[in-house]
Amino acid sequence: MIDYRYTLTLTLQTPVLTQSLGAMGFGYDMVMLKDGEVPVLPGSLIRGNLRETLERFADILKHNEQAITEHGANKKITQAEINRWFGPKPPEKKHADEFLQTRAAFNFDYYWRCLPFAQSSTPRNRITLNPDTGTVKQGALVVIDAACSADRSLVFAGKITACFDQADNAEKARLWLEKAANYLSALGSLKGVGYGKILAVKVECEPVTPPDPARLSGSPTRIGLRLTLDRPFCLAKPRAPESNLFESEERISGGAIKAVLAQGLDDADKLALSFNELVFTHALPSKADVLDRRRVFPLSLAWVGDAWANEKPNETIPQNLIDLALLPDDNANFVNTRTKQAAKFQIDWKPKEWKAAHQLVEALPECKHHLAVHTAIDRQTGQSEEDKLFSLDCIEPQGMAWCMDIDLNAITQAEQRAEVLEKLLKALARPLVGLGKTKAIATVAVQAKSFLDEAEIKPIDGTNFFIVCLQTPAVMFDDAQAQAIPASGDMSKLHQCYEAYWSKVSGESLKLLRFFAAQQREGGAFVWNHYLRHKDSPDSGYRPFWLTKPGSVFVLEATEDKLNKAIQFLRQWHSLGLPQPDGEPSHQLWQHNPYIRENGYGEIRINDEIHDRYKAKIKEWS
Repeated sequence: MIDYRYTLTLTLQTPVLTQSLGAMGFGYDMVMLKDGEVPVLPGSLIRGNLRETLERFADILKHNEQAITEHGANKKITQAEINRWFGPKPPEKKHADEFLQTRAAFNFDYYWRCLPFAQSSTPRNRITLNPDTGTVKQGALVVIDAACSADRSLVFAGKITACFDQADNAEKARLWLEKAANYLSALGSLKGVGYGKILAVKVECEPVTPPDPARLSGSPTRIGLRLTLDRPFCLAKPRAPESNLFESEERISGGAIKAVLAQGLDDADKLALSFNELVFTHALPSKADVLDRRRVFPLSLAWVGDAWANEKPNETIPQNLIDLALLPDDNANFVNTRTKQAAKFQIDWKPKEWKAAHQLVEALPECKHHLAVHTAIDRQTGQSEEDKLFSLDCIEPQGMAWCMDIDLNAITQAEQRAEVLEKLLKALARPLVGLGKTKAIATVAVQAKSFLDEAEIKPIDGTNFFIVCLQTPAVMFDDAQAQAIPASGDMSKLHQCYEAYWSKVSGESLKLLRFFAAQQREGGAFVWNHYLRHKDSPDSGYRPFWLTKPGSVFVLEATEDKLNKAIQFLRQWHSLGLPQPDGEPSHQLWQHNPYIRENGYGEIRINDEIHDRYKAKIKEWS
């Protein structure tokens, strides 16, 4: 397979309008979409217009087979080819096949940028006439912030990437893209009154030379990756079926990265790479200029007073942020005698508490969000279809990087591991194309040093205690165990679930003392159709997954005669992630369980220094 890059250049006559969301300048009703100060056309707008045009061509040509035969294969375009290039359309009625569709060959840039551009914005007005009087209809004046004055031409350029097995197929795609683009008369809003007229089209295609893979000295068992993304991305959280808002996770799951990487590999490559056994951690957000991987806030952290000083509004009060992981069980009321206030845990934090905590603790940075609104267009009328509007709450990648590791410890033989590493670096040299709903492209920088905290794993001074803090979600009990917990809540039942987990996976070498944890249930149509109904699933019934959320803290005690055994387990979990509740190998479960450690779930930090830095003073609690 060869990668190809198409450059599509469109010359449009002004005025041009593709509408922006959010706040607009005073008095404006419509504003041109811009990336910074540069006018842009959304890639989804161009993609939708090209697809719709090609489908029109296919409808016409399928009734004229004789003319097609006389003029050669490149004169023919079919719906099957369009689906292969642009991806199949979702079916009207949801069924299992919807979740098993193939991915599109084409990946469109997020924006077609105007190049070059000199700012010369000019307000323009539109009115509606009263059909009875012929005068301006009351309240029907629209003020438009146009990109520039009329009767100019603006050039918009963007790229389409694709992968084909033969050069002839790539050239055929170029020809049909050019035909479809030339057929278009205008783009954007207000086409009916002459906005966005297309003056010229140019489509160029070139093969992409594969980049040289990274060269690493030695034979590392774990490598670090830094991902930079070319556009806002949306890896959607679970949502209610009636909701049309897709909210993105701020992290990129190891399973998502593994899946995108697997798209460029055949079955032989995956077998040679021992792909199922490799551990891909989640890619966690980091500032672009920070070369480490920050922690999540432990749920044992709490405020016991004001976060900010009243007399000095810009100054935090560090002594009011405390960690309660090592506070004895008999202090269940969590009332601080110094401040006379009960502990306020993260579920109750307000923005001011979060802001202060971010100033005091080197935790995962807050990500900026980007809202994108989309709708389907009715082919007959050219207007928005009813009930097809949806929004993507995306994560803005500017100034950010996402850091992760790939662990190769599952490959025990050094020679085989070196061979796998070489193949893996070659695969990672190519960008990862198609992440999330915006089909983001991630460029990967490989480093020999991983982001794993290499601190020695030993008990807390003077004890046999270990504090384990989840950095990513983990499955620690199943739905059957969860059903035994009363809906009104029962801490003792939940304690039993976690106590049973730690005892089983540690071979009874670790005992749970206390925990600070939150849970969420994952299920729904996608999980049911894509995983639980899989032919290899051990249970055909619908049982949603219960995840323990990141930041959950567990205080464990090693039994005196099994301390070394406990440390061995902790070292393994520190490197690979927590195992499934049954303790069995999880790398063979990926087809019916996405929440395995090979996909980045169950990552932990052990005895994080933050627990000692903000340790509560026992005498202050009652």
